[in-house]
Amino acid sequence: MDICKLSFEDSQFDFVFSSGVLEHAKHPESSVAEVMRVLKKGGTILNKVITKDHRSFSKHSGCHAFSFRQYAEKEWSEISLKKFYQNQLLPIEWKKAFYSTWIEY
Repeated sequence: MDICKLSFEDSQFDFVFSSGVLEHAKHPESSVAEVMRVLKKGGTILNKVITKDHRSFSKHSGCHAFSFRQYAEKEWSEISLKKFYQNQLLPIEWKKAFYSTWIEY
């Protein structure tokens, strides 16, 4: 299922949990908004977001935790084309994405 377009109705869940999922979304801010959309008012949300570039844990040379910051968006998309989408937000940007969505909620 596409995390940026869940097939659930609005306000369907009392509890939403994800671990190591949101950072793989093509549009991270949309993934946060979508997770919040399916959460009932007063519900609980728990998301573990891994903010490092996952390739920094592999044998892929030349990458570090925030390699994506060294490239323009188009360049990074081309580099990552044959791989899954990888984190493109810094920890403070994830916090802002959740906070701004929560305020709207």
